[in-house]
Amino acid sequence: MKARVLTAAVLLPPVLAAVWSGGWPLAVLVVLIAAAASLEALPLVLGSPVAEPGPTSRWLVGAAGVVPAVAGALATARGPGWGVGAATAAAAVWVLLAAVAPVGEAWEGGKRWHLVGAAALLSFWIGWPLAHVLALRLDGPWALLVPLVIVWVQDTVAYFAGRAWGRRRLAPRVSPAKTWEGAVAGLVAGLVAAVLLAEPLAARPVAMVPVGLLTAIAGQAGDLFESAWKRRAGRKDSGRLLPGHGGVLDRIDSVLFALPVFAWSAALFL
Repeated sequence: MKARVLTAAVLLPPVLAAVWSGGWPLAVLVVLIAAAASLEALPLVLGSPVAEPGPTSRWLVGAAGVVPAVAGALATARGPGWGVGAATAAAAVWVLLAAVAPVGEAWEGGKRWHLVGAAALLSFWIGWPLAHVLALRLDGPWALLVPLVIVWVQDTVAYFAGRAWGRRRLAPRVSPAKTWEGAVAGLVAGLVAAVLLAEPLAARPVAMVPVGLLTAIAGQAGDLFESAWKRRAGRKDSGRLLPGHGGVLDRIDSVLFALPVFAWSAALFL
């Protein structure tokens, strides 16, 4: 716990500073996060009982998680739709490249589908959601801070409530430590945080209820999604870069699902 708190204390100020300033500092941070998370995701998604991928295949798949984030960063200045649209197009083009590239190695013939699927997974699991960071920031720092706070509050409350009162396992085969009690407490806390943060968004508190609920649910789904891949690969953490937290992907797994859901639900309800 001490390492977890210390790491958060060191990382939180520069992250908040980048969010508040926006522009290139935030764009650079997003691309670096995409690169680190993609490197950690590679051994989770490329494992094969038949053959191991070669270096070219690893490069194609690893870059798939970064290219949409870079495209979004370059295009977001034109507007939020431009950034997300560019990220979507870049992801589609990169997946197509994985399908037609003369890779050879251990992915010839029937193994090609694994390469394409892995590239598509990293594109839309990591790169595409992170493009929403820059799109949301165009509406001001609070448009990005609110979904981040919702996720952080939910994760924190779910963790401590699960340890204190957790009895019934939420998904024992995927993440044995998570409980229904912790999940419900986290959802309630995320919903309360969303309602309390209505004012910075100039939104009605009642309108934040569906936005907060959907964002909180998406955050928990993102956590379970990464846990399923780690369990498949026989890993407890995605990496060791962040003491007390594991890897970068462990730290942003909830955010990757929550940000797009917040962006689209906010456009619908706010």
